[in-house]
Parts: sequence; structure tokens; C-alpha cells
Amino acid sequence: MSRPRKQNPGALSDATGADEARDRPPTEVTMGGRQSKSPSRQKAWREAHPRKYLAHLWVEHAKRLGVLRPQPCEVCGATRVDAHHDSYDRPGEVRWLCRRHHTQLHARGR
Repeated sequence: MSRPRKQNPGALSDATGADEARDRPPTEVTMGGRQSKSPSRQKAWREAHPRKYLAHLWVEHAKRLGVLRPQPCEVCGATRVDAHHDSYDRPGEVRWLCRRHHTQLHARGR
């Protein structure tokens, strides 16, 4: 004689909530088992700075397509560099600076 199987109340099966999990709106993000209804820090930054974000995307796409190639830092010649935009209205015009010099430039308010 076999014993009846115990149901695990926390397990998702079609009868116990899998449909609810599948139908959850995609705007709810689960992090570490908790649901977060607030936007991520990055998403909030993107929404607050759309021109900066679009300029960043332009550079990333141009690099991926080979249209734009990173150059050494214009101050020290380092090869690990960030793209710096003097004007976000011209996303293709960038200055290549290492993280140290990029941070220093922003610290001076430019």
C-alpha cells in the first residue's frame, strides 16, 4: 500500500499558483525573492537624464559596429578609457579619458 504524496504549499504547480506567477505584470521585478515595485537605480537615472542616456547608447552602438574605436586617454595615454561627451547634443563627438582623468574632469564641473 502506498502513501499519498504530501503537497508542498510553497511549490508552484498549475493548481497552486503557477498561473499567477506566469501572469505577473512584467513591471514587477523580483530581487532576492522579494518583489520590488520601484524602478531600479539605473532606470531612474535613465528617465531623469534621457539625453545623457541616448548619447551613451549612441557610443556603445557605434563601438559595436566599428564606427567608433576607443583611443588612448588624451591626458596620460592609458588604454582603459571612458567616452566623455562635452555636449550631449553631439553624441558622436567624444573625448577618450581614463577613469581617473574622467572623474577629475567632472569634479571640476565640466
